[in-house]
Amino acid sequence: MIEYVRDEALPDREEILARLASHDRDIVLRILTQLCPCRNVCYDADIWRRLVRIMTSQWDFDVREAASHALGTLSSRARVDSRSRALLAAVAAGVPLSRLAYPQWLRPQVARGATWQTAVYPKVALRDVPTLIEALASDDELAMRDAMAALCPSGGRHPPRRVWRAIAEHRGSLDADVRAKAARAVARLGEHARACGRHAT
Repeated sequence: MIEYVRDEALPDREEILARLASHDRDIVLRILTQLCPCRNVCYDADIWRRLVRIMTSQWDFDVREAASHALGTLSSRARVDSRSRALLAAVAAGVPLSRLAYPQWLRPQVARGATWQTAVYPKVALRDVPTLIEALASDDELAMRDAMAALCPSGGRHPPRRVWRAIAEHRGSLDADVRAKAARAVARLGEHARACGRHAT
């Protein structure tokens, strides 16, 4: 499960690229940690292509693992976040080992000719709860729409009751920041449920 944490803000694009190219492993490890979507938001495809190259060519195990973790988190977010999907598509189009930019669940479908637009997505699950809370608690309209689409699916599918309940349960978190975000998320879910007439209670 993705757990979101506060971190220092990312430097500008050129500084990120410079740190990723550093010969000091500690500098590279630190910027890879900051780039993880559980800490900061970065939708620059060139930067993420660099992470794929690091993951496949870096001799240092910890550096490879940090790049792999960041890409894995981005892939997990893609289940419920359209900008992460668009970023992964851009990354895949620009690196030789493009299959590594796709999440595991998508790779067999891509091999059969599917795209992000035609693929069958996994149902939203408990592991998506932190991402959904972050999206619903934000003031980002696209992120909120993506989260609502996952939590209140169309086509006659039922809303995921366990996930709705898990979001509500986070209002009892020991972390004050998580409690506040969960409260905002639940309030927005309530507004949506009243407006659309479908809910998961």
